[in-house]
Amino acid sequence: MRLTRHNAGIRSHALESDERDWILFLPFRRMALTPMKLTHHGLQVELLDEWWVEAEMTGFVPRAATYRVDHNLFENVREVRIEEVGPGHRNPGVGIFNDSEEEGTARERVVRILRGFRLDNAIPPVKIVEGRYPYRYKLVHGAHRFYCSLFAGFTSVPTIEGFDWHRFRLIGT
Repeated sequence: MRLTRHNAGIRSHALESDERDWILFLPFRRMALTPMKLTHHGLQVELLDEWWVEAEMTGFVPRAATYRVDHNLFENVREVRIEEVGPGHRNPGVGIFNDSEEEGTARERVVRILRGFRLDNAIPPVKIVEGRYPYRYKLVHGAHRFYCSLFAGFTSVPTIEGFDWHRFRLIGT
């Protein structure tokens, strides 16, 4: 995994000579619109700097291996190291951070999760199932929480066992 860390709240990236670094000028502050990037088992994921700043994550350092879960609401929660979970793949053209009619825009969802980390709010665990070699687990629900955890510097995620509908088949129908 490779993570480009921030410097003074704005992440900087080495730009190729043909790349442009677009800057958004806001009252009293400048914000680079280049995303923070990380690679998780070969999958590149991007998080916009403006989302990180909006969530007030500058200087955030995790106090535990994983974010907090309300164990009264979720039974059998266990911590799993992020490196043991295979990369989350979506359909072509669909990013890891996407909009949802029920939960809001990608920006709203990511900022809400990041703020929850910073404020030590209880956040639901992700769902995993047994993975295929070389990964011990496969993520089946909670990509936003999973990848926000990775960006925030957590080494593990709280998990519950899920059900992998892709492996389920009705026989004789």
